Amino acid sequence: MSYTPDCQTPDPLMACAPVSQTMGAEKTAVGVPMLSGAELFKWGNRERSNFAIYGDDNQVVEVSLAPGEVVRTETGGLMHMHHMLEQEVTTDQGCMRCCCAGQSFFQSHFENKSAGPVTIALSPSYPAKIIPLDLARYSGIFLKKGAFLGAVSHDVRSIKFEVIRPPNLGTAFCGSGGLFLTRVTGAGTVFLNGGGAVVTKQLADGESIVMDNDSALAWEKTVTYDIRKAGNCLAMCCGGEGFFFTQYTGPGVVFMQSMPLEKLRRVVGVPRGARAGGGGADAGGAGN
Repeated sequence: MSYTPDCQTPDPLMACAPVSQTMGAEKTAVGVPMLSGAELFKWGNRERSNFAIYGDDNQVVEVSLAPGEVVRTETGGLMHMHHMLEQEVTTDQGCMRCCCAGQSFFQSHFENKSAGPVTIALSPSYPAKIIPLDLARYSGIFLKKGAFLGAVSHDVRSIKFEVIRPPNLGTAFCGSGGLFLTRVTGAGTVFLNGGGAVVTKQLADGESIVMDNDSALAWEKTVTYDIRKAGNCLAMCCGGEGFFFTQYTGPGVVFMQSMPLEKLRRVVGVPRGARAGGGGADAGGAGN
């Protein structure tokens, strides 16, 4: 399962239609070109894969687990599962993840201990799209707080979450990553959740893009970032974008979201830290 930056059909919108209801189709990321050179992230449809993504703006991912495979998620990320699966809760580096990286203190693991494939479904806790990333390419990717939904791997030790300090104090206190960053390494597939339209930008070596601090979702380990003033005093105080932007410099891919959770909270008036009702991971503390 790999990221394919360009749509391979004459009509990319048709190629990027919602996935088939039949399991066993390989999904591929299909980029719809934008005027800026970025690409609208879509999830296409091919043969041979162990997961499927359903829905438009409120998506769910179903994973077919082979014997011995494991799904891990922040607590509350489960939608439904096969009756043979059982939930195991761990505190793997819980203090570090909870206090420094904004994750839940606990994580849920669902391992297939049966002799055949079984299915499990995960869903975000707010209206969001699901973005699958193959760690064969993206191992070492940095995730924004709230981006992580779940992951599937051959065993629970295949994927690791590392807490990393930002490059300097300015980015720690004023950048989009916060005081600490979460870096995901290993082998397997990681599922992110992003609000609104999800956009990717392949940055060339030395090329930069400036983002609102809330809009970043994830970026490759080869991408560096720093803060930049939002303008003069009037712009910083009255422009509605805060005092600083975050500038990302390539080479590498950055993932952006048009309706981050912070913006959604401002629109609907939900206080920071409040948990959504029903299923879905706690987006305010889901991995990163």
